[in-house]
Amino acid sequence: MAVPILPILGALSSAASAAWDMYAKVKQARESSLAKKGQDAFSNRIEKLEDTFLEQARMLSELSKDLEQFAKAMQAEMEELQRRHARLKGILFVTVVVAVSALGVALFVLLK
Repeated sequence: MAVPILPILGALSSAASAAWDMYAKVKQARESSLAKKGQDAFSNRIEKLEDTFLEQARMLSELSKDLEQFAKAMQAEMEELQRRHARLKGILFVTVVVAVSALGVALFVLLK
């Protein structure tokens, strides 16, 4: 059973892309506002927003990396569980065959 990680990674990727686009727009707005004089309060606010968006983009990037590692670990765990399940099914089959054989031999000896 595969873990559906692609939709999660896609959503995080689009969120990180949106944050990066917002950062670029804020940076462009800041650069255009710096060309104008007398708007110090506005440029300070833009600068704070730029820093905030950059930090959010970094956090989303780290979250995306962590989620990717988690997804890989989950996939490896699921594959290990599938291998264990297949091995236990084999052991169960062998056990049933031995039990049926023993029952057959016991019935043969008793009825002979």
